[in-house]
Amino acid sequence: MLSDDEDNPHEPEEPDPDALGPRIDVPEPPDIEEVDVPRELFVAFWTVVAMANVAVFGLTVGPLVILAFGEWRLGLGSIGVGLVAGLVGYRRYEGYRNG
Repeated sequence: MLSDDEDNPHEPEEPDPDALGPRIDVPEPPDIEEVDVPRELFVAFWTVVAMANVAVFGLTVGPLVILAFGEWRLGLGSIGVGLVAGLVGYRRYEGYRNG
């Protein structure tokens, strides 16, 4: 029997993970001081993005929790949080758009 320190002659060589697939360079997000948009727009945009993410999470996980686990209280709470987050995001968007 082989120990952990010995190599098995039938085991293939480990592939290089960097050689698999294309090389993708991920850009870094800009610093707020380097952005050419007004601070109010910058904050409004990221608030809407965060609220949309919370809304999508709550509105998808809530029914899943209800259907898969039968946890009505947790599922309805998640749906409620999703609805409130969606409403806050929408109101923030409309508030900025209308002045």
